[in-house]
Amino acid sequence: MSKSARAAKPPDLDVKKLALIGAGKLGEGLLSGLLSSQLLPASRVVSTVAHQPRADYLTEKYGIKAHTDNHQAVAGADLVLICLKPQQVKGFLHEVKKELRKLALIGAGKLGEGLLSGLLSSQLLPASRVVSTVAHQPRADYLTEKYGIKAHTDNHQAVAGADLVLICLKPQQVKGFLHEVKKELRKDALIISAAASVTTALIERELGHPARVVRAMPNTPCLIRHGMIALARGKHATDEDISLAKEIFASMGRTVVVDEKHMDAITGLLPWCCIPASTPPN
Repeated sequence: MSKSARAAKPPDLDVKKLALIGAGKLGEGLLSGLLSSQLLPASRVVSTVAHQPRADYLTEKYGIKAHTDNHQAVAGADLVLICLKPQQVKGFLHEVKKELRKLALIGAGKLGEGLLSGLLSSQLLPASRVVSTVAHQPRADYLTEKYGIKAHTDNHQAVAGADLVLICLKPQQVKGFLHEVKKELRKDALIISAAASVTTALIERELGHPARVVRAMPNTPCLIRHGMIALARGKHATDEDISLAKEIFASMGRTVVVDEKHMDAITGLLPWCCIPASTPPN
């Protein structure tokens, strides 16, 4: 190997923020190695420890941000390194699960933007964990400026790594979207569809695997957060999935869980059904 090859600087990791959770012997060793190998600059690293004096030591020695707040550390992190004792991991994951979840909002017309606004105002998810796609870049720029989320026109990029996908498209757009992204979509992602008349079976069939799907049918008063939302689980959705869907739509009104075979009848019973999913506001 030539001297020039040995001296070549390794490429930076494509990571804007790394959260190192726990910096004992192992964690500090990893930190030291990362920085000395120049894989990542200190400005992109934040670490959490149990006590502030230890955090101050890490900041002084390595030039990183260090503190005791796990929520703040993982918010917006592209990579999370967990260097905790085994008995601490479950508690940590429960503590920060909202910050770690990534939501892809597909379509942000009246319904999509209403859901986005409700989600952020209820603090169910931080803006840093939400990405939305729309048909036109000016609309994406508006969403980014108003809500502080990532927004663009690339469905592939949006669903990559997302563990929650919220579909707010016109019914005729859903099959095309699913076909477009099924390779990037995580097999364990929860899919919540608010597209009128699109069944959970159709989504499962188009994806070609036992996807966890929840179907939602909100009515027009949801736009002023006084609506009613009917929810139905797909074949593979869990009780936890339904609970999460109820949390998401709770910001827009009351929820009711029904068998999917009754969803068409519910359309006639819920007043002012239903919201055009992808019509942007005037």
